Amino acid sequence: MIYYAAHPSTTKETIDELSRWPWRWMISPWTPKPPWGGMPDRRFAIDNGAYGFHLRNLPFDDAKFLKILDKYGHLSDFVCIPDKVGDADETFRLFDEWHARLSDYKCLFVVQDGMAEAQVEALLPLVEGIFIGGTTEWKLETIPQWSDFAKRNNKTIHVGRVNTIKRIKFCRLHGVDSIDGSGVSRFRNWAKVINNWLLFDDRQLKLF
Repeated sequence: MIYYAAHPSTTKETIDELSRWPWRWMISPWTPKPPWGGMPDRRFAIDNGAYGFHLRNLPFDDAKFLKILDKYGHLSDFVCIPDKVGDADETFRLFDEWHARLSDYKCLFVVQDGMAEAQVEALLPLVEGIFIGGTTEWKLETIPQWSDFAKRNNKTIHVGRVNTIKRIKFCRLHGVDSIDGSGVSRFRNWAKVINNWLLFDDRQLKLF
């Protein structure tokens, strides 16, 4: 499984701590001015920032998204098509608005509360994979379903806002390809806890 950390706005020490494990960056319109110069210093993906706009009760900002996309999109692992947290209808509308504009990139469609597999299946030829977004309770309930759906259709599956060891284990159990979270970016001590567990778990797997 691939691990992405929202790029920290904190300290060099936090960034150094993340370097103990091969974390990749998840950058977005809310990413602070990067310290890496021309391009990120490790592999990365681009989130559309919808969750940040949702938390701030702001409308989606096309200009902010396009600015980071134009600068970094061509080298990203994937790009999240704009969505609306917890709103299936608006997310489908945004897909119709954006997917052709993003056709030069590897894109993930963000599934939301209330979506059915039949609705999403029609979009699969146009995307690289699925990003499980939505509200927290819905996300946790549907990870097994969407992961199985993605695998049956030969698509990648990503889960956002994974910030605990328990959730990491759950995602692994259900064959998720990649995850992201901001907890390790915002709190150096938590990054140390997660990294220590990942390194220990990795050693145990290699022993057996």
